Amino acid sequence: MSWRRLMVASLGTIGYVLIGYPAAAIGLARVFGRDRRYETGADVPSITVVVAAYNEEAVIADRIENLLAADYPRDRLSVIVAADGSDDRTAEIARSFRHQGVLVLANGSRRGKPAAINRAIREATSEVVVFSDANNQYEADGLTRLVAPFSNPRVGAVTGAKRVRASDSLTGAGEGLYWRYESLIKTAESRLGSCVGVNGEMFAVRAGLIDHVPEEIINDDSYMAMQVLKAGFDVVYQPDAISWEPVSETGDDDRLRRERIVAGRIQALVRAPQIVPWRRPVVAWQIVSHKLLRPFIPLLAGFALVSTLASLRDAIRNRRALVLPVTALIGQLVVYLAAWVGRHSARPGRLAKAAAYLVDSNRASLAGTIGYLRGRQDVLWAKAQRAADEPQTQVR
Repeated sequence: MSWRRLMVASLGTIGYVLIGYPAAAIGLARVFGRDRRYETGADVPSITVVVAAYNEEAVIADRIENLLAADYPRDRLSVIVAADGSDDRTAEIARSFRHQGVLVLANGSRRGKPAAINRAIREATSEVVVFSDANNQYEADGLTRLVAPFSNPRVGAVTGAKRVRASDSLTGAGEGLYWRYESLIKTAESRLGSCVGVNGEMFAVRAGLIDHVPEEIINDDSYMAMQVLKAGFDVVYQPDAISWEPVSETGDDDRLRRERIVAGRIQALVRAPQIVPWRRPVVAWQIVSHKLLRPFIPLLAGFALVSTLASLRDAIRNRRALVLPVTALIGQLVVYLAAWVGRHSARPGRLAKAAAYLVDSNRASLAGTIGYLRGRQDVLWAKAQRAADEPQTQVR
């Protein structure tokens, strides 16, 4: 392959993953999609909210109180806290809510989130199981809106919308923009039949569809969504079911979180022949485009820069047209320069912050890929520090 073709292929694939696929999904949804609005009926299903927690003594009480205060019939709501090898007061604090019906499953040794989830699934007797983290907060009607789509028997799982609390930091601005971008994609996917990206902080599954998650799985929420899709059910995105989460305190914390997510995607890529529902071609296209191609962006970006410089050199030597390589080089330099401004300027604009977050995310993606291939990423997650609660003013 010539340098010019490698340049075009690399930049074209990056453009497809970041822009082309979202645009295609949105366009197809407008033409062929179905309106996925569900009204909440009086007869709501019984639900069990599973909170997997590791050393969450600072937030676990607030999390349980938030769930118990939800606008949901109390006799239809159960809460299970699965404390995975916590060596702080997480289990003790959670047990203080036993008189309100909260069940605490404390594991002495740390085995990872899938093991904690499996213990909770075995104890749940409800019609729907909702998976949550320990540091997020649902809006009062969040659970009611989340389970509304289960009135359709074809729906096997529902994911809510993740929102990060307002922050002027680079990480806060980047996370907020990223989740709005993801929301657009998932809304379009859901209108086409099923979304393939789910938020583990607010993810509901019809009971019986998931009875076990392999303990080596890194991205347990994505794995469960794939199993639901393989079983022939739909996964629906409910943008009105909202979960709030504080922004990562530092760029390093956000980097660790993203490294883990990408390592999970590489693991999913390795297992793709088994977990992707290939008999559902539209869903398979969504999974490949939305999830499995993204970890390749850092590698493609490297190929793009090297091949662009080589193409420019060849064009100068052979006196060929310079428009394509020069345009490609300028475009890449603008992105990297904007990222530098976003990271180092005292008052960067929103575009500069977005560029910095994109570049930093791809650096984390590369690190996550290398970490997985070297066996350094596993189910024992490292807790990211989150900023203190701030007013919920993040643009939706």
